[in-house]
Amino acid sequence: MSNNSKHDKIVDNLEERLIKNENYEYIGKNIEYKTKKYEGEFDIILYNSKADKWHYYEVKSNYTNENWKKANEQINRARKAYPNDTIRGIFVSPQYIKRI
Repeated sequence: MSNNSKHDKIVDNLEERLIKNENYEYIGKNIEYKTKKYEGEFDIILYNSKADKWHYYEVKSNYTNENWKKANEQINRARKAYPNDTIRGIFVSPQYIKRI
């Protein structure tokens, strides 16, 4: 994927905005994960130790029903991969930001 893709620009912009928020102890971008049963990539993942929650941002270049469905599947896969963690999923596109 090109560094200049629409997706990457959205991820970079979102990361810049989230870095300014001091509530997160960890911010990761394009982090791959793999367990015995599941694998995937977090576009952006943040950790808030006070709330003991992970926030997973799944970015799509455009809002479509198919992209919404795919984002749900990706976030649910991450929840299955890490069942002991509280993962709050957030869908991001140029048109919408929605909690999953």
